[in-house]
Amino acid sequence: MTPKTGEVVLDINAEEFSLNGKVLGKTTTDISASDDLLIESLDNELRRIRDLEQEEALRNGKPADEGSAKIHLGEDVSYDVFYKSIATIGFDGYVSVQFVIGSDFNEIYKFDLPERRTMNFYSCRQVFFKLNDWRIRNQIQSRQNISYNKILDRDLTKRNFELECIRKNIGLNLRFVRKNDGFFYEVSLSETGLIDGVKTYSFEKDVDLWNFIEKVRSRNDLRVKEDKDEIAISLQKSVLMKDLAPIIKKLNSYDYRIYYVFFGG
Repeated sequence: MTPKTGEVVLDINAEEFSLNGKVLGKTTTDISASDDLLIESLDNELRRIRDLEQEEALRNGKPADEGSAKIHLGEDVSYDVFYKSIATIGFDGYVSVQFVIGSDFNEIYKFDLPERRTMNFYSCRQVFFKLNDWRIRNQIQSRQNISYNKILDRDLTKRNFELECIRKNIGLNLRFVRKNDGFFYEVSLSETGLIDGVKTYSFEKDVDLWNFIEKVRSRNDLRVKEDKDEIAISLQKSVLMKDLAPIIKKLNSYDYRIYYVFFGG
């Protein structure tokens, strides 16, 4: 993958990672073993490049454009390495991302990251992240188990915003969990527009998962939701990119905008 003007190319395999051909560190010790979300050496190099781009733009009397990035990931690279790389790239102002996995350069995955200056914006997607996290940690089974004061924000304005998000959105989330030598899937979504309307469905077979997704997409009451073409996928950080690739490919075939999240070990 060759960089164009205003673009960077990040190459990550199981041993090391490089930016525009310059080796920046070891994948295991500098990324996987680090507790930091941002990859320090990558962050430093991206900031150096962005500074040069901004200086050049200033000399030409033009604003510096938001950058774009390409990532080549080895099949045996773990998901947490990918997640930290896109977090670092987004933080340093590269909002348009393309990536390939392994040797299949014809299968290009694309997504846009939020601009750094808007990353603290409290979005509806974050509301569902919070709701799902609270439900998982507290094993919510029924309406009687729900404490609204613990789920919703204490600030009245934010609380009203959260309730409006739940009413207008599905909050579709696909949880990808390792089980023995394979995986099982959990899909959660808000079906009623109420805070206690989030339901979770489990599947062990791929065919059952995709049949369910197609049913969700065909439901008239859900097709009017604002986020009908969005999905978050939550993975354990040890999942390998080669195992994730067919999931992303299938979701892309539905034209979903994908949000990447990770949980657990």
